[in-house]
Amino acid sequence: MNDRFVCVWKNIRPNLPMQDGMYTKEYTEQLKNLANGTADTNIATLVTTVDERVVHVIPGFWRSADYVKELEFGLTLAGQRDGSVMSAHESRSADVMKQQSEGAALLLAVHKTLKTQSLTLADFRGQNAGLNR
Repeated sequence: MNDRFVCVWKNIRPNLPMQDGMYTKEYTEQLKNLANGTADTNIATLVTTVDERVVHVIPGFWRSADYVKELEFGLTLAGQRDGSVMSAHESRSADVMKQQSEGAALLLAVHKTLKTQSLTLADFRGQNAGLNR
């Protein structure tokens, strides 16, 4: 991840008491069985360009292989202009609709938004900002 991305995080709920070692090994093992897209109101990966254009959003937790697939899709868009990014999301939404896999509804919301409008990091400053459902 660190070779191809700048990985950062932001705690949107700083008053929530979280402590080191709060989660047991058993609990973290259970997280591996979550459905793709779980916790989409709490977690999102934004794939952006250096000028803060959002080219892809991965909402919620994702299994490793599926997460990498989504990141790779975002990487293919990073060097493209807005029109090409929108077209790619339109094409991808048709593919996602055919698959109806875990997390498909969430990805459709992403593609629906990003095929019609350009977003920047500023659009994600508020809670649940940016994506149409």
